[in-house]
Amino acid sequence: SDRATGVPPKTVSLPLSTEALEVHLKLTQPAADTAGYRVQLEDVNGPVGDLKIESQDAESVVVRIPANRLTPGKYLLRLFNKNEVIGNYYFTAEPLTR
Repeated sequence: SDRATGVPPKTVSLPLSTEALEVHLKLTQPAADTAGYRVQLEDVNGPVGDLKIESQDAESVVVRIPANRLTPGKYLLRLFNKNEVIGNYYFTAEPLTR
């Protein structure tokens, strides 16, 4: 788990009109074969569902989270290669205040 590294979660603020949040997940190690990648969105209650991978290369994976799947709170993006977890990416969503 990345929690042991002490990396604080990122906080994202979304205006209500936003259709989706595009997230670039940087791989901890460059990979030549990214065909088996899968990204799962989780909230404090557990898995919400898998996200479609929009693009990927040897160093990153890009997903879009529909705004209607995000409410204020803490989230985890779990990156799998086949069935093995290879990365956990934490973030907090909050409404954009003006």
